[in-house]
Amino acid sequence: MVSMNSGFMSRMMNEGEKSYRLRDLNRGVFKMFMGYLKPQIKTLMLTFLFMTIVAAVNMFVPYLSKVAIDEFIVPGNVNGLHLILAGFAGAYAVFWVASYWGSYLSVKLGQRVVASIRKDMFQHVISLSMDFYTEKKTGEIMSRLTNDINTLSDFISSGIVNLLSDIITLAGIIVVMFLLNVQLALIVLITIPVIFAGTLLIGGQMRKAYKKVREKTGELNAGVEENISGIRVVQAMSQETDNVKSFEKLNKENLYAQIKAVVISALFFPFMSLTGTLGTALVILAGGFMVVNGQNGATIGVLMAFIAYTNRFFLPLRDLSQIYNVYQTAAASADRIYEYFQIKPTITTPKNPVTLSRPVKGAIGFHQVHFQYETDQPVIKNMSVTIPSGETTAIVGPSGAGKSTMIKLMARLYDVDKGSVTIDGVDIRRIKMQQLREIMMLVPQDVFLFTGTIMENIRYSNPNAADNQVIQAAKTARADDFIRQLPKGYQTEVGEGGVLLSGGQRQLIAFARATLTASPILILDEATSSVDAATEAQMQQALDQLVLGRTSVIIAHRFTTLRKAKQIIVVDQGQIVGYDTHKNLLEQCKVYKELYEKQYK
Repeated sequence: MVSMNSGFMSRMMNEGEKSYRLRDLNRGVFKMFMGYLKPQIKTLMLTFLFMTIVAAVNMFVPYLSKVAIDEFIVPGNVNGLHLILAGFAGAYAVFWVASYWGSYLSVKLGQRVVASIRKDMFQHVISLSMDFYTEKKTGEIMSRLTNDINTLSDFISSGIVNLLSDIITLAGIIVVMFLLNVQLALIVLITIPVIFAGTLLIGGQMRKAYKKVREKTGELNAGVEENISGIRVVQAMSQETDNVKSFEKLNKENLYAQIKAVVISALFFPFMSLTGTLGTALVILAGGFMVVNGQNGATIGVLMAFIAYTNRFFLPLRDLSQIYNVYQTAAASADRIYEYFQIKPTITTPKNPVTLSRPVKGAIGFHQVHFQYETDQPVIKNMSVTIPSGETTAIVGPSGAGKSTMIKLMARLYDVDKGSVTIDGVDIRRIKMQQLREIMMLVPQDVFLFTGTIMENIRYSNPNAADNQVIQAAKTARADDFIRQLPKGYQTEVGEGGVLLSGGQRQLIAFARATLTASPILILDEATSSVDAATEAQMQQALDQLVLGRTSVIIAHRFTTLRKAKQIIVVDQGQIVGYDTHKNLLEQCKVYKELYEKQYK
């Protein structure tokens, strides 16, 4: 019979690269952690109770063996052995029940806490502004939502409870050993300095080795992700062989790092076993002399009990010797999670928001707007323009002129540095975010479709829409024809990111999404730039229906699309250099004329 947490603290991977001491841990991290643990305090206490029972049984069984030997077997009194047998059976029954419930409750505790943290973290992350996603890599965000939170789950479900159980078990065994025989107890304790000295030496090498493993694993994962994401380019340029060679280099480096880490970590458990064997040998040697010579009240039963207690003594001691590593892991993960929670969205609803009067007309105004992504690198410079309501306005300009940035500012994905952007004369920073999102529909150039069916993806813009409304939207967007030609029609799976559909088909689905909403403002960001002529013809027909009755803003390079606009804004180097009809701009705006001639040469 052993402790139910045997070996959990031997987990060495995923520990934080930063060294933490308890006094160095941010109080906010501790407060956050306790905030999630507090609602589960009842489960925690019950888990601790069952762990304590397990520890008590582990301490009781060797003593029961001592009584059996000294009180019944040695004197030759077999009449009471049935009571000892009943005691053993009862102890094992209690141990089994307590172990089961302790394990179940500890896992339940960890999973409940991790579910709460992950829910709050996800809600927080998706509420953050676009600048957060510009600065952070997707892999890093995923690591916070999965690896770091799972690490905390392990620490909660195993670390906290088993740490307390280990301490109780260790303290109880020491007390019982001293009560049985002081000299033998002191002999066992001699091994503790040896254990900690070895743990510090081997543990330090293990941390370095596993740090290298994490680095090489990260490089390997990055290589896999890059090659899978760019597989079309890899195959199109016949770079498979070279990429395999590069990957093989990363794979070998990771393999060697893993092997080195395993070689070092393999020393730890033999060391602990050797130390435990040494302690047991010393007890047998010293205890044997005491029993033979009748010293210090030593008996065969006491010696047998001491051997059992010595074996049990080294299990929690082994776990406690590695508590630093476990704490490192949990503290680093908790610190990174807390760091994310401290990031506040830069785009928020004001305390006293203004609600636009219905119906929203959709007139958009830029008033001396300045904006930059990076310091001293302005993208929009002193821009002032009015986009009339209920009409189609196009924005055109060379690459990098600031067209897409204008759209991001209209949708308040970013806030202006100076000046203001207004809708119906109201600064969008004063409008409630929910209403702003409701009145504006953005169709980006790179359409993203979620894993699921075509029906589900069109309905994404209006979750309450009925099937017939979705189908009507698809018809209006000229998407119904190609959808019905698919084997499963509207129930066709689109694949990850819509990979099972062509670019033009994805765009038509995006148009159907836009049709399904009643947003008075429609923004199209180069929505027809990467399709063939036949698909473009369909999309142009869909556009005619899509812009009706709305304030429509279109960014497009193709002049077949631009001609649909009543007026065209020409942007160059973050400034408006022209604002008129297609005909007048050809005559009066040099930038526009150059763009036109470049396309039709």
